[in-house]
Amino acid sequence: MTLEPQWTKKHSVACKDVELFTRPLLGSEVLLDCSNRMLDGFAELNLGFTFRVSSMTPENLIYRTKQSLRMARFHVPSIACAIADDPSSPSRRSWEYRILPKCAGERELNSWIEESLSIRRGTIDTDAFTAEMAGRRLPYVHADGHEQYVHFYLVIEDCPTKSTEGLRAALMVHGSHILIEARSSIRLLDLLFEWIMSSPTEAFSLRWGTEWERLPAGPITATGGPRSDWDTKGLELMQSVGGIFMDPTPPLRVKPTRAEIACSGKVSRYGLSFDEETSAAILQACRAAGCSITHLFDASLALLTVEENEAGNFEDFGEKDLLKAHITLNPTFISQEHFLTPPHDSHSHFIAGLIMLPIRVPYSTIPPPSASRRTRLLEIMRLIKHQYDNYLANKNSPHILSEILTSAPEYPPTSTPFTDSRYVGIMSNIGNTNTFITSLRSNAADGTKLTIEDFALGMRLTHLHLTFHSWTLNGKLAMQVQVSDAWDEEASKEYLTKLRGIVLLVVTPYER
Repeated sequence: MTLEPQWTKKHSVACKDVELFTRPLLGSEVLLDCSNRMLDGFAELNLGFTFRVSSMTPENLIYRTKQSLRMARFHVPSIACAIADDPSSPSRRSWEYRILPKCAGERELNSWIEESLSIRRGTIDTDAFTAEMAGRRLPYVHADGHEQYVHFYLVIEDCPTKSTEGLRAALMVHGSHILIEARSSIRLLDLLFEWIMSSPTEAFSLRWGTEWERLPAGPITATGGPRSDWDTKGLELMQSVGGIFMDPTPPLRVKPTRAEIACSGKVSRYGLSFDEETSAAILQACRAAGCSITHLFDASLALLTVEENEAGNFEDFGEKDLLKAHITLNPTFISQEHFLTPPHDSHSHFIAGLIMLPIRVPYSTIPPPSASRRTRLLEIMRLIKHQYDNYLANKNSPHILSEILTSAPEYPPTSTPFTDSRYVGIMSNIGNTNTFITSLRSNAADGTKLTIEDFALGMRLTHLHLTFHSWTLNGKLAMQVQVSDAWDEEASKEYLTKLRGIVLLVVTPYER
């Protein structure tokens, strides 16, 4: 295993007085960038929270939000990174971070803040917002031609009468999945809310020119470097994963309404949630089974796929092929934060640090249809948990994707596995968002209080898959499905309802 390139300093070609730090895209960054460019903005992400803040005027909230971005630029500098092409190879791309010059740093910083934040006044409609962002391609291109890959929106609800509950607002972030993923973005929003409430005086005395030290390293460096057992356990895992990728037998799938997308970027999004009592019961049932919510949702999607194919008599498979039938969740997502080592931490390491590995369930290992649905679900959960446990126990897991990509005949890749419509739907459990964000904040000095109300997430989808997300906020488990316009509204809603019913099997012990 070769060592990764690190951030290096260079002077801008356009302006020799401007210093840049640069490094190549690495690991999942390469794959996500490839998918984004070849699939018309696939997986560009937007997410954020609605909240209430008391004892604060709209003008004060806007001012504090801008100052929080000043802090963010220093502590999480990757939010200001651009992506540059390599003149010698169009497929090779690199990060570029521009250091704020001492002579004009304050002016450029204020300009960056104004470019990075859009203020909106009026009704807060997160459904409309996520649909709007899904239809808008990144990057943001400014008047002088420079590009921006992360942008923030502060939406303040206009209220004709003064509310005793304070201002209602939403803080959203829109960016390329090459940079942002759910957990790191929620942590970033948590920092912004903290700085909004504390209004830190250090915002005007930051040591600009040193912020580049917090630019995120590549996935191998950030997780402690090459492992001593790479030649044994690492290669063994790499061969196992590669075998799944190379299997000619297509996975079982759920077919979309149509085989083509008519309007790229048009996304439908439907969600539902469980009440606190039911959410707690689901979590308790998972723990009793020795599993997690992630195992439950992955297994529920697998069982949904199995039942749909059984109902259709496996029309895509002959009797002989059925013996090889499988459900392959590809990709599944493991957060890189499980493997980060000092000085790399989950707050400043703001980048697409996803460990993307497949989970496979052979159809032959699932109890037959004569067994209860709950029995089938629990067995699939067990099979999936075993694979996740193996991935988490193998310290080489965060390096597998990098090695698969760099050892391929073509690097960087010019094609992507996400184009294969045979793959089953995609499931991503974000987890308990209260682990990453504080839902209630107060400042005794000025009497302000900020309360998180709700979470919203949307993606630009340009494929035929069902894309599911789940999370917990303030004790309530939520789930949603997003689809391209290859799906009719009623069909996607029906699958979300079916998935909900399968999830509830875990708390229905006598279900047949």
